[in-house]
Amino acid sequence: MSDPREPLFREEQVDASWVAAAQQARVLVNRGPIVVGPSVQAVLTGLALIFFALGTTLSILEPSPWKAIVSGAGVTIALLGWFWARRHEGLEPFLGSGERTPASLLERDQRRAVRLQMRGKTPPTPHSMELVDLLTRRQQASARNLWPTLIGFGVALVGANLTSGVLLLGFLGVSVFIAVVSWIERRRWQRVREAIAHVPGVQREDG
Repeated sequence: MSDPREPLFREEQVDASWVAAAQQARVLVNRGPIVVGPSVQAVLTGLALIFFALGTTLSILEPSPWKAIVSGAGVTIALLGWFWARRHEGLEPFLGSGERTPASLLERDQRRAVRLQMRGKTPPTPHSMELVDLLTRRQQASARNLWPTLIGFGVALVGANLTSGVLLLGFLGVSVFIAVVSWIERRRWQRVREAIAHVPGVQREDG
């Protein structure tokens, strides 16, 4: 004979999962992820330094100093991006830290629902609204933290290979691709935030 209290217990478990996941997401938004070992910014800055060394060496062997100048500018941008991220606790882990993610606290159906809501395919619910809001803000912060160092790395790479037309075209194509993807992501974030604002009966804090 089934226990008539089982649906109630099940609903309480589901609510507890949403609350726990939202709490973990709030921690990530407030302090950022735990970085174990090198950060993504540190790795990109290190690679930019390698390209700067290459560009400087080639500039010594060739009459033109532009390789050293451009790759040096890229290293400067990458370093500034790294220092800025460190100062604002915005370093992104290059390797997994082992920290529990908000999604790991959800059940399979809940994770699938959050993925659809994060893509803007389905509207958030009162249960998932806070989690989706926090995860969206976390994605936006991650993009802001990575962009400066990523740009510096790209400039240093191009600077070390200024005479390579194929590389320049490839870099241009990748830059256009990243710009288009970034525009699409911003539009998606905007749709998700608008959907969150229209969740009935729930007040949302803008952040």
